[in-house]
Amino acid sequence: MGPLRGGPRVQAAGWLPAFYPLIAASLVVCATALAPFDITLDVGNVAAKLHPFRADPWHAGPLSETLAASSRYLVFGVTLGLWLRQAGMRAAAIVAVIVGGVAVGALEAGQWLIVTRTPGLQDASLHTAATTAGALISTGGHIVDRRCSGGERGQP
Repeated sequence: MGPLRGGPRVQAAGWLPAFYPLIAASLVVCATALAPFDITLDVGNVAAKLHPFRADPWHAGPLSETLAASSRYLVFGVTLGLWLRQAGMRAAAIVAVIVGGVAVGALEAGQWLIVTRTPGLQDASLHTAATTAGALISTGGHIVDRRCSGGERGQP
């Protein structure tokens, strides 16, 4: 059985083997980043977080906590890269890094609206690095996989 490529149903991208692990990893990352889900749209809450953020944008918390959370993002990056690779995307690592970076940025920005969470650049940078590492692990360190789209030049 050769590599999966786009077909009439684009191989039903949801039915690829890495799809459900990707959904599980995505839910875990979202749930842990936004827990305890006490969202507020109160401008005073955001303003109260803005002053400490200006003073210390890194918001360096306990490194053990950050590394534990980064392991979830590593798994997210691996499953995202595997799913994209199984779907036949030639630049799966690049797309996984971009999608992972956007997801990390969105989840970190979402913490501005969570009363008990404080966003920080330390978390964002370590989580982005973990997602990038996971994407590279999933593709065997290859940025562009020649096997996914015909391999040699001139082949479809």
